[in-house]
Amino acid sequence: PWQRGDNPDFQVAIRLFRFDGQLGNDIALTGVWQLLDGAKGCRLQAHRFDIRETPTGRGYAELVSAMSAGVARLSQAIAEGVATAVPGCSR
Repeated sequence: PWQRGDNPDFQVAIRLFRFDGQLGNDIALTGVWQLLDGAKGCRLQAHRFDIRETPTGRGYAELVSAMSAGVARLSQAIAEGVATAVPGCSR
């Protein structure tokens, strides 16, 4: 997803197992995210996630807002992982 000349320190890979919800119920966002070394591609971190958010109302706007809040929580977890990571493969 980047230009050939770009050399990112890290790459994030996300595998979603579930991202859904129904009106009047919680949303579910589950899967695994991995932090990879940008140059060599080795795995630096791997984390499972199971995020649930309760909509504040029973309409579509509230359902979408809860989904957005779930994505924000996942993004925060990934940002915290990147902040503590050091590039480079140990092998």
